[in-house]
Amino acid sequence: MLIIECKTAGAEYIKEKKNTEEDGGQLFSYWQQENSTRWIALYASDWSEQILSYKCLVINCTDDANIIKMAEKDKDVKVYTKAHNDKERFEVWDETYHKEWLDDVVFNEESQAYNIGIPPLRKGKLKDFTPEDRIVNRFEEILRHNNVSDKENAFNRLVGQRRPAGTLRTRN
Repeated sequence: MLIIECKTAGAEYIKEKKNTEEDGGQLFSYWQQENSTRWIALYASDWSEQILSYKCLVINCTDDANIIKMAEKDKDVKVYTKAHNDKERFEVWDETYHKEWLDDVVFNEESQAYNIGIPPLRKGKLKDFTPEDRIVNRFEEILRHNNVSDKENAFNRLVGQRRPAGTLRTRN
């Protein structure tokens, strides 16, 4: 179900995170050894001034249902189910899932034993987008894969809104 790679907090943890993002590191080689795993995690904890702190970044090893549908339409979309080794799985994580880490879905207060998952989004946990998030690129990719070319209505298409009949388009 879950493979956890434990590292010493600080430099060792940072180094392995970087290794994972460069070529899959140890995490993807462990996944190769146990193909049925659903989650792989990089963990480190520290004890300072009577306070325990930890980091636990997680990679979901299952394909998103929407990604599977996209892959059925576009053979260039890579999915985990068609990856046969750690290198191919890393390519899927890199190209399809944009090296997405999930932050603390194992040990947070909303997690349940043997029921790992992404907790509900809470307003207090929202973070501002950064250029590294490449959010614009992700929206463009969604539009491309769904053949949305009407730029004026692209946002409405993304969020499922429709223009009421009889309304006029305006140009800026």
